[in-house]
Amino acid sequence: MERGTSATVRQLAENVAAIGRDVVDVPGAISAFVQYATQHEIDPYVTLGVLVEGIAHTVAEAVPDQKQAETVQGITRLLLERLVARGLVR
Repeated sequence: MERGTSATVRQLAENVAAIGRDVVDVPGAISAFVQYATQHEIDPYVTLGVLVEGIAHTVAEAVPDQKQAETVQGITRLLLERLVARGLVR
């Protein structure tokens, strides 16, 4: 992770990475983490920070260079669509 990332976000990302090594259903584990975090009143800003860092890391490390811009545009559109669908953005 980049410098400036809070220790809490770094630790949560490391915890998720450790879980991911032992879990076959990584998307399910991430979904379960988000549900757990919201149900147990974990700081929502920390949760969002972990998710945003996960997106940035995944695009940078796992998406081929020639597909990164297209992928980022798709992620941005999807996020905006979901925020509109929940009435958070018009």
